[in-house]
Amino acid sequence: MEDTKQVSSDLQQNFGLTLPQFKEMVAELRQGDDAIFKRIFLLHFSDCTHFLESKLNADPVDAYDAAIDTLLEFCKRLKKGKIQYGNLRYLFTQMARQALYRIRKKHTPLSNLDEAQDVQISDERPDDDTLEVLSVAWEQLGELCQRLLRGFYYDNTPLGDLAKVIDKSEVATRKQKQRCMQKLQTYFKALDGN
Repeated sequence: MEDTKQVSSDLQQNFGLTLPQFKEMVAELRQGDDAIFKRIFLLHFSDCTHFLESKLNADPVDAYDAAIDTLLEFCKRLKKGKIQYGNLRYLFTQMARQALYRIRKKHTPLSNLDEAQDVQISDERPDDDTLEVLSVAWEQLGELCQRLLRGFYYDNTPLGDLAKVIDKSEVATRKQKQRCMQKLQTYFKALDGN
């Protein structure tokens, strides 16, 4: 009974694919046949856009763009052997979340730059492996830290407004934000091996 539940959970987490089916799909992708990939991942497409719209308050157009970007990137990574079997659904959704943040970042001016002294801005775009490590580090943060950092850095919410939301003073909120950034950096370095 327990084995049946585990197999069912594995299938659900991996778009209904068993490990042999996953390997077959990747082999077909590498040979130019993307029919199975399209069928499986397009089924998740609407779930993904719905998640982005309902959980992250994404505009439908941005959610669609993020899901499309993720679909293309996921396919590319599968072909290169950079994605392994195991909770593909979660990985896909997290990649879509990151794609949405990048889209939002393009639309949002850097109005908080004077307050964001602890952020180093670089012209270089991080490679895909770095983004994956960052995504895992992000998931290790608590909900409060995610809310603060997302609100401040991605949504450009003024610190005073964030302080009201979490019911703390602006000074305490600034300190909390700094601690959250330090946690994120610590998690990232531990995962990245630096």
